[in-house]
Amino acid sequence: MKRSPQYTDEHAHAGVDAALPDIETWPNQFGEHKIEITMPEFTSVCPKTGLP
Repeated sequence: MKRSPQYTDEHAHAGVDAALPDIETWPNQFGEHKIEITMPEFTSVCPKTGLP
């Protein structure tokens, strides 16, 4: 994917120091299910910027 020509380093660093809310969690009602991540790295690409 092409990177937007208007995207600058300033945009890339915007929000890095922003305070984020806590992630809401709750007990798993299906305790017998287990999720196992077998891929050591997962990467996606932003469709707008082309950045990972």
